[in-house]
Amino acid sequence: MIDLQSQLPTRRFFNTLFQDHVVIPMIRISSLFERISKNVSEQSEDLLRFKQLFARASFYTRFEIEELTGTALTEENLIKKHYSNVKKLQRLAFAKYRDDLEDFALANVAAIDSPERIRQLFKAIDDFTLRAFCKDVGIRVSFNEDDSMQIDEDGNELKMNGLFSKAFLIEVLVDLSQKRESQIDKIGQMSLFPDEVGKELFDESLVPYDQFFSNSEPLAIPKLSLQFLTLHDYLLRNFTLFQLESNHDIRQDIEDVIRRMKPKYNAEHTSFADRTAFGGWARMSVPLDSVNVTHTGLPKLGTTYPSVVNAELTFDLARFTDSIRKEWDALKTHDVMFLVCIQSEPELPGWALHQQKLLAESNDESRPKPLSFRKQFGIKFIRGVEFEENVVIEEPEEEKGKNTYFRFDIPIKEPTIRKIKIKLDPIQFQRDSNPAMYNEFNVLIRRKPQENNFKSVLETIRDLMSTTNSVPDWLADVFL
Repeated sequence: MIDLQSQLPTRRFFNTLFQDHVVIPMIRISSLFERISKNVSEQSEDLLRFKQLFARASFYTRFEIEELTGTALTEENLIKKHYSNVKKLQRLAFAKYRDDLEDFALANVAAIDSPERIRQLFKAIDDFTLRAFCKDVGIRVSFNEDDSMQIDEDGNELKMNGLFSKAFLIEVLVDLSQKRESQIDKIGQMSLFPDEVGKELFDESLVPYDQFFSNSEPLAIPKLSLQFLTLHDYLLRNFTLFQLESNHDIRQDIEDVIRRMKPKYNAEHTSFADRTAFGGWARMSVPLDSVNVTHTGLPKLGTTYPSVVNAELTFDLARFTDSIRKEWDALKTHDVMFLVCIQSEPELPGWALHQQKLLAESNDESRPKPLSFRKQFGIKFIRGVEFEENVVIEEPEEEKGKNTYFRFDIPIKEPTIRKIKIKLDPIQFQRDSNPAMYNEFNVLIRRKPQENNFKSVLETIRDLMSTTNSVPDWLADVFL
């Protein structure tokens, strides 16, 4: 169904039939969908994949395009279309159902375009009036056209023969008249950095991490086919696919680094900061001594998140050789790095046997199952940051040349403590709503520069989606 709706020649006919049979509301009120919505923590990969496929089908059902001509609809066109749909329902309610739907008919559009308000207004009327209203609107009220209501001489309902329920018809009205969020605004409020929750890094249902994936089940990812609905559709598919590919590479780098650092629970810890001890080291990561958020800018006009969030990191490079320290000193402005909070837990009795069992059950015996990685290594938070500049740590005049620095108990001349300024992601910072949590980060991870340009590419695609007339009309017809 998604493939039929994502190509204009088949969409012209299929989408009308698809909406007439009210498939999206029917799935939304099904018992399977309710179970998915309630038991979020107990969902299997199949249920999560079904939910993701449903989201894609719902997205393409209401895609911003004129069905017959194939013209892309602007934000202004979508708002006018939404107002037209609501006004049509209000005029009908005022003309024929004023006694039951007076509040709905006389309200302004902004007051009745939310799903909760629409459900509240239509739940107050009886079933017979609701079905009659839906029938006048043009909404299917039964499974088959021959199904009908049997009523007596006084107009009372005697029998329901194959009719949709009241709750289902209300969901159809909600789907018809609710205001839809702009895709451009939605992407503009999306963080380009992955984190530990959601679909970004550790969601196996969206993109299987195992290289032995059988490809026997459909995945809820866009396809780069020979035809696209609009230029926005083409850019959005590339944006999503590139983001998934980048996140997959970032996950591999993070897992490789954390395994090399060998975090373990420190039974002799005296504070929360030294609860996790690192038994190894990695070239691309360093334990952090401190993280301090120094400045939070006011939101820009039209946004809800801070304009900028600055922080300072302090860490020690004494464990590294001169060549590796030069790599850390060679960081450039806008280089992307990742803060990781690792909280190792004490190993309970039988933990080693449990890990051996995971290794035996895994397809790849060189590592545990991907789903157990976060729990095994105690990953609590992952946040992306941008390098801004190095901060010079000046020694007092009376102590210059007197201090001795050590690397593996070998005295060296130059200091090894580093302090850098970074920019936190404002969207992630606003979503966290807890600045104190950034004091818990204890690992800083960098990546190879030639593999670390994902943020710039995603920003470019996002900016192209926000503009109009990016390509000439003659090229757009050939391109799409």
